[in-house]
Amino acid sequence: MQSSHARNPVQAETAAGGRRQLVKILIALALVIFAFLGLAGRCVYLQYCQADHFTEKSLLQQRSYLPLEPQRGAILDCRGRVLAASDQIRTVFAEPRIIKDPKETATRLAPILDLGAHEICKRIVDSNNPGYAVLKTGATEVECEAAQKIHGIGIRYAWRRNYPMGRLASHAVGFTTVDNRGIEGIEYAFDSNLRGRGATRMFLVDVHRRPLRFCLKDDEDYESPMHGSGMILTIDATLQQFVREALYRQYQEFQAEAATAMIADPQTGAILAMVCLPDYDPGEARHCDPGVFRNRLLTDQFEPGSIIKPIVAAVALDTAVVNRYETIFCENGDYQGKGFGHIGEYRRGYRDLTLREILTVSSNVGMAKIGQRLG
Repeated sequence: MQSSHARNPVQAETAAGGRRQLVKILIALALVIFAFLGLAGRCVYLQYCQADHFTEKSLLQQRSYLPLEPQRGAILDCRGRVLAASDQIRTVFAEPRIIKDPKETATRLAPILDLGAHEICKRIVDSNNPGYAVLKTGATEVECEAAQKIHGIGIRYAWRRNYPMGRLASHAVGFTTVDNRGIEGIEYAFDSNLRGRGATRMFLVDVHRRPLRFCLKDDEDYESPMHGSGMILTIDATLQQFVREALYRQYQEFQAEAATAMIADPQTGAILAMVCLPDYDPGEARHCDPGVFRNRLLTDQFEPGSIIKPIVAAVALDTAVVNRYETIFCENGDYQGKGFGHIGEYRRGYRDLTLREILTVSSNVGMAKIGQRLG
């Protein structure tokens, strides 16, 4: 009986220890299972719920985009002579972040670009943009072909606006900014037609953002720019030149603040010449006083004065409110009319005048009375 009672506490203790061990194993197993379930859930979340997000991020790392600017449409006169056009220019640039030895690169580039090696090296080293340092703008095709064979050197193509006739039709044509936006004249009024639509060209890059392959025309991301539409004006450059020369002589002779002249086709109303002085060179507009950009023919008010009298007389004859033989009393140059104040004459007063005589002496009183008849 004593031995039986002595073994029971030992067996109880062993059994309790076994249960504790089993609980620990079960807890550890549960933690492992929960960990794997969490890992599996995370994998599902990343691969399915966040698939589009990480796909987009990976594509951004693998791809780079090159902007392609459209060619701005040309502006021509009525005979096809160029008033404004865009020419392609080539810019040789360096990518400082991938050039290991700027001095060696500059030494190789110097005879190609006809620039000093020291100047080229300075532009590469001092560039604030690690991916773009301009070395030469307006490079020739031969220079570009030779330069781009050197590691870290690239070529950028852009468009530069030119105005072959300079200030001849500056107020009519206007000018653009360096980023191809119209500011004045036709360039501004029809900017959306002339500008066209740009595009971007995608290419694959390596870990250092160096290009590996451009997308092909069959690729989904391939896009081409849409060049702007050209415009033909009614202005004749030859007439514009004659008018400007004649107006400029008067402008200088009278030391005028401004002068304007215009020629229009009486049959169609087409503007054949439009000159405003002072004018400016559209290619150098950024250095000009903004006050000269105003087209006074379109913006300034102008009182026609006595030159409107023949038109009023023609309307009066056409509507039969007066005839060629009737005389009109011109009040000796002192007329007080209903609805307006005093009207006098420029030199002296007149008595009875026919319509022809009213036009000959440019009588203000006579035309005022005819105007009253017209209503």
